[in-house]
Amino acid sequence: MKKYSLLLVMVFMTMVAFAQEKKGWEKKSSDEMAMMYAEKVSSKLSLTSEQKEKIKEAQMKRLKDQKELMAKRKDQMADAEDMADQTADMKEKRMKIQEDFKDDMQSILNEEQYAKWENMHQEEMKMMKGKHKGDKMKMHKMKDQKMESEDSDDDNSSWK
Repeated sequence: MKKYSLLLVMVFMTMVAFAQEKKGWEKKSSDEMAMMYAEKVSSKLSLTSEQKEKIKEAQMKRLKDQKELMAKRKDQMADAEDMADQTADMKEKRMKIQEDFKDDMQSILNEEQYAKWENMHQEEMKMMKGKHKGDKMKMHKMKDQKMESEDSDDDNSSWK
């Protein structure tokens, strides 16, 4: 009987854990996501308000282009005949969107900010290529903690 009650409790706890609402980008509008991205970049790169607004606009354009591309891909998935060609074409279009975004960022940021952003962007790309979602979350938390500790070290060193 104890085994069954323990099993029942474990099943219940599992159901509760999976029923939790997901947080993050999934439930946000494009405008909210663009604002979050601009805030994140602004806090790490010390942007002016003008740069921050331009980054928000560039991110909104990028999100819109990606959303259109994904909708198009969804339609094409229904017609799965020329899948290899479509996949290559989609990859090329995604790369173009990414290159355009990088060009926008380079025109908005100064050289030092762009170098920092490029480094930050590369770290995010490494995280995205992680094999497990849990690993990505751990890497993200570790990266944020590392960045915060570096920032606080920089702040402390200026007072010495």
